Amino acid sequence: MPKVRRPASVLAGAARAAHGQQRPRAPGLGAAQGGGPGAAAAPDKRRPARPGSTGGPKQQPPQQHPPQQHQQPAAWRCASVIDQQAAEAVGRLLAAAETRSAGATIKSLTLAPHVVHKKPTFAVTCETLRHLPLLKRVLAAAGLPGDAAPRLSPAAAYVLTYELLFGEGFRGKGPAEAAVLARQAALRAELAGLLAQAGAADAGAWLAAQQAPAAAAGAAPHPRHARVNTLKASVAEVLAQLRAPPDGRPAKRARGAAGAGGGGAAAAGLAAVRVDELLPDLLVFPPGTDLHDHPLVEAGVLVLQVRRGGDAESAPPRRARGLRPHSRRPADAAARRALPPRAQSKASCMPAHALRPQPGWQVVDCCAAPGNKTTHVAALLHAACAAAGGESRPGAAPPRVWAFDKDPKRLKRLAANVARTGAGGLVAARAADFLSLDPAAPEFAGVRGVVLDPSCSGSGTVVSRMDHLLPPPSGGADEASGEAGGAEAQRVEQLAKFQEAALLHALRFPGLTRLVYSTCSVHRRENEDVVAAVLPAARAAGLCLADPFPAWPRRGLPGSVPGAELLVRTDPREDGTDGFFVAVFERQPPEKAEQPQAQQGEQQRGTQQAQQQQGEQQQRQPARKGKKKARRRQEQEQG
Repeated sequence: MPKVRRPASVLAGAARAAHGQQRPRAPGLGAAQGGGPGAAAAPDKRRPARPGSTGGPKQQPPQQHPPQQHQQPAAWRCASVIDQQAAEAVGRLLAAAETRSAGATIKSLTLAPHVVHKKPTFAVTCETLRHLPLLKRVLAAAGLPGDAAPRLSPAAAYVLTYELLFGEGFRGKGPAEAAVLARQAALRAELAGLLAQAGAADAGAWLAAQQAPAAAAGAAPHPRHARVNTLKASVAEVLAQLRAPPDGRPAKRARGAAGAGGGGAAAAGLAAVRVDELLPDLLVFPPGTDLHDHPLVEAGVLVLQVRRGGDAESAPPRRARGLRPHSRRPADAAARRALPPRAQSKASCMPAHALRPQPGWQVVDCCAAPGNKTTHVAALLHAACAAAGGESRPGAAPPRVWAFDKDPKRLKRLAANVARTGAGGLVAARAADFLSLDPAAPEFAGVRGVVLDPSCSGSGTVVSRMDHLLPPPSGGADEASGEAGGAEAQRVEQLAKFQEAALLHALRFPGLTRLVYSTCSVHRRENEDVVAAVLPAARAAGLCLADPFPAWPRRGLPGSVPGAELLVRTDPREDGTDGFFVAVFERQPPEKAEQPQAQQGEQQRGTQQAQQQQGEQQQRQPARKGKKKARRRQEQEQG
């Protein structure tokens, strides 16, 4: 008998029914599945009934449910949104500091796009961390958090206790605030006892006497730096506008160190601007000057630092009429969501100047995003070509900056930064892993300069990141030597291996004339040791170390690598900028390359002659002593 072909819909329905019989129904879902609790089960159509069986569906074993675990009640949240956000930031920062996890900074957590009331949240977070040694003492004496308030998290207890004892009080009242208020008498009594025991007039004096903050807390405030984008304006033009705003009025929304100090303080801060003594396109402002929403910054004329970690995107470009945008249209949604970038540090501007790009050069920025150094190199390359009359060698490739980054999201931020600064005609951005490129490819034949600023530990940015407010982790860095320890040492070692591989790969460009290697780290393993590891390969390629800034006083660690005096370091506590490291490899002409060897031979010959003379003097000394003794004897006999 021929089979009757049923429609596909009928077959699908039968398959669903059979599948439903193989899976036990969840309680309460029987009616939705096509039958109620008393509905008869359909026969199993997938296999015939065995002889002796009832012909009904296969009985499933009873499902065993795992025992339900007791769920912990949620922690109390602060009643105020500001305190909520501050407590969350404090908790994440303390956890990251203990585990040495990267990516969490005070600014990234308190100034993020989703944070409301950013400035008070930032202030409460900073002050809570600054008072943390004292807060831990008074909370421990009061038994908080503990059995009396099991749902009060340590971070919320820190923030609320700071607000109660040193801040503006509670902005609202909930269970968390009630728990702290219930122990107010014990908290204040313990605070008074600690201050009296230390002979301190207030909490600030107690903290200073206890030496609780890290050594970085004693560093002088860093001045604010901003780079003049010479693709859009000259340094003189920018200085003129900053010192003499339109119509003689203070520049709008440029706040000084006093925060709410008014236009007078802002105008004074802008009038005090000066040009950096080392980098001619870098402006120096008094500490605390806020420029992130200044018209020149929004127009891309002044460049601030865009975060490498992806915490924020640069603000969208604004159309400026000359240097003074007369109309200020409201910022769009992207601008409102954008986290204001930090002021560009002096140290981060050093690599581009150390490269010294020449007319007609092509430059590779190996790890380019977010594009601070890319756009800086583009501006210097454009200025060099303009100074040379815009001429290049016959048949040479046009000047260009190749910008590579393997992360498409980071490359998107780089493209926005390039468009904002007007460097689009010079920069060719590409989403690619630099280590996967072929330096000998024909498209890179015109490459003469390379900037390599790879991922690093960021240990030099402790002051600008305000990491000195965080407690030191267990097994952390050795303050005496500046070297990492524990888990951080393992992380630094992994980073250093990547840095060595990237630097060796960068040395492979056939036409390479000058290479700049830089990090924002203070660890020798990421700096001098990396240079020492690749120095033989660099010499084999015809490159040697060169001094990028002869007037800079701070140099590489003595004895760490041959030519350490040619390396550049900056100290975050003494130089008013982030801790940084810069090394330059430069190709020397054959006659100059032989000169150091000849000089070295002369020095060796001079050393040998000096040693020979010293040996002869040592041999003559006994003879001289013998003659003196003989003369004394003769004088005594004659006497």
